[in-house]
Amino acid sequence: MRAQLYSLRELPAGCISMMARPRGGDWLLDEVTALREAGVHVLVSLLTPLEIDEFELAEESAFCKTQDITFFSFPIIDRSVPPLNDRTLALIQLLDDQRVQGKHIALHCRQGLGRAALMAASLLVLSGWSPDGKSPTKWTDLARKRGTLPSILDTGTNFSRKAAPHLASFIDVL
Repeated sequence: MRAQLYSLRELPAGCISMMARPRGGDWLLDEVTALREAGVHVLVSLLTPLEIDEFELAEESAFCKTQDITFFSFPIIDRSVPPLNDRTLALIQLLDDQRVQGKHIALHCRQGLGRAALMAASLLVLSGWSPDGKSPTKWTDLARKRGTLPSILDTGTNFSRKAAPHLASFIDVL
């Protein structure tokens, strides 16, 4: 069973996909190979070091290199949000630059529901998306792609309370 990509292809350029973590251990090379065959150019892991160990994903970066996939590790604690700092904003800008060049970017966390969706939404802001519903890609479109309605960020009360204003801060900064 390969990781399912939930892709937003309706963008002016490139593609943004969300996914659950790939299977690790003996399956990892096959998983990364399947991502390359699906057209993924950039893979972003939002897992923490503890999760990477737990899911046997330590070789993810090396396997991505063998498949000519650019790999970024950007740990975010589960049910949390990234810090609003230069490092976070630089990564989002770098990923958007890749998207503008026509690259397919896949973001993964544990289940592809919270952290991956939050980062995907941040990238959508840079591509012209607006949470006010006036843009072609709406929040509900993102939610439908992942198969969760009414809100992707609703993975827990505490997470939702933290994520909503944080995303608003990203929108203001971006």
